[in-house]
Amino acid sequence: MPEKIASSMAAKSKEASGDDQHNKSYSFGKGFLHSLGQVYQETFKSELPPAQLRQMEAEALDIMQQLGDRTGSFSRAINFEFTAYMVAPYRILKASGTSVPQIRQLLEDALQHTMAWASQTVRKQLDSAPDAFESLVKESKDKERNFYVEPDFKLRRARDMPDSYSLEVHNCWYMNTLEKLGAREIGPSFCAFDRSWYAPIDPGRHGVKFTRPSTIAEGADRCRFNIDRSLRHLTLLNSILVLTLVRIVIEAVDSSWQVGLLPRSDETGLDWTPATQGHKIMIAERRR
Repeated sequence: MPEKIASSMAAKSKEASGDDQHNKSYSFGKGFLHSLGQVYQETFKSELPPAQLRQMEAEALDIMQQLGDRTGSFSRAINFEFTAYMVAPYRILKASGTSVPQIRQLLEDALQHTMAWASQTVRKQLDSAPDAFESLVKESKDKERNFYVEPDFKLRRARDMPDSYSLEVHNCWYMNTLEKLGAREIGPSFCAFDRSWYAPIDPGRHGVKFTRPSTIAEGADRCRFNIDRSLRHLTLLNSILVLTLVRIVIEAVDSSWQVGLLPRSDETGLDWTPATQGHKIMIAERRR
């Protein structure tokens, strides 16, 4: 989920250091509220009142204070900011009479709008990766070690194979925190953030597919994130493997025949002769 924000903020901060003499750091929250205002106007054909935007900003800052100390933990700082700027609009919009389904849609659309550039980055990375499956699995493992750490999260690798990887989340800090903040009903909107990195995955192009069959936000006992090589890619790999094995066997038989390791025809009743002058395929023909 919002682990992408961490790398995103670092990248944006780096850009700011070159372009802004004051070295202002990137703020997900401000960018998100700006996107929310645009999405609101597109949806309701009216401007989101500036007073409500100011209320959302103040509410978000207050929520971050409630969540506790984030000093010394970059990942927690990201989690706190992401959560605060999702919950604050929910509270303000709900208080103004906007329905929960409408709020969820606004939040999800604003997320995709905010992180559109991140999706483009992921697509470029997958296009250039020698093995998209290995690239995605490696990134997942890196985030498991450095971002989704206990006690905030409890993870389990249900499957870790050369062609298939499955990660389970049994305890989710986001859902637990939403419960405490009285905002559990926007849980699925948090999960919608994942689209910013899995939507660019093209099974036909990248040879890998992603599925998320269950989430805690939707009532399941765990979230499941599955990364698998696509059937087409597996078929190609299997074909290459078979051809490689055939070649090894052919060369082994040829070498054995040339140095006399294979039994002679008068000992086995078989004749080992080249199929053609220019090929190294041995054909055994039983004498009649």
